[in-house]
Amino acid sequence: MIKALVSLALFAFPGGTSETHVAVVFAQLEGFLTRCAEQPFTCALGHEERALLEALRARLPEEGAPELLLGSEHPGLFPEGVAVVTEARVGAPIFVDREALYPEGAAKTLGEATALLLPALAAHLEPSYDAETTRTLTASVASLVERSSRELPWRSGASWPTVTAVFGAQDETSLYLSDPEQGVEVTPRLLAALRCMPGVTPTAASLIGLHWDRDFEARLAARVVLQCPDDDPNTARRRGRVTIDLAVEARDVGATFQLARFDVRYSAASSPP
Repeated sequence: MIKALVSLALFAFPGGTSETHVAVVFAQLEGFLTRCAEQPFTCALGHEERALLEALRARLPEEGAPELLLGSEHPGLFPEGVAVVTEARVGAPIFVDREALYPEGAAKTLGEATALLLPALAAHLEPSYDAETTRTLTASVASLVERSSRELPWRSGASWPTVTAVFGAQDETSLYLSDPEQGVEVTPRLLAALRCMPGVTPTAASLIGLHWDRDFEARLAARVVLQCPDDDPNTARRRGRVTIDLAVEARDVGATFQLARFDVRYSAASSPP
């Protein structure tokens, strides 16, 4: 077995699990729209929905990430009962009311975050699409997002750290951690530490069976399969096990975390999948 122990620095942005999910959906949206377009079995779409999908894909590079605001600090911006506001033009800011993201204390799922963002992006398009077409496409994409992701709360409720894993078309995994105060994307640092072979970094990694190891206070564990570059002379996918340790700090309500370290144990010999 080969063991690697690597210290994790934080790649953080403010906000809790709902805010993290809004950011994740926007970051991953191009991939989900592409899967809907290129793999018809993933999304059941009619002619109008497919036209809207292609229009969104074409203009998405011109869109900016949503801005997360506290509605109470911006009186008059968010009408009562409205969580997202924008203007009818491509590239217009999308403002999301953070105070509307936790109905009855529960965080928004990735699918629910998709249902917030996609109609706002559709509202930017000219010519406009009718509400029913937007609802149908939104429901299809949100369903794909939910099927392609997994949420693992450390404890039940929005006040505890949550792991969010998003799985791509080839099962490549993007990993995010969030608590009531911050969100952290783990994927770039994880990939930078993994090795197909000495000096060769994987292009992606698939985390299989991701779970909280209850023998430890806050440890994530999974099997890992590395996707190696085409020019890697070792053509087999490298396999192993990875653990990610969190340092958890209890608060009056819930807890926050800091990433502590991860440990990778590679199989002594890789074998073809």
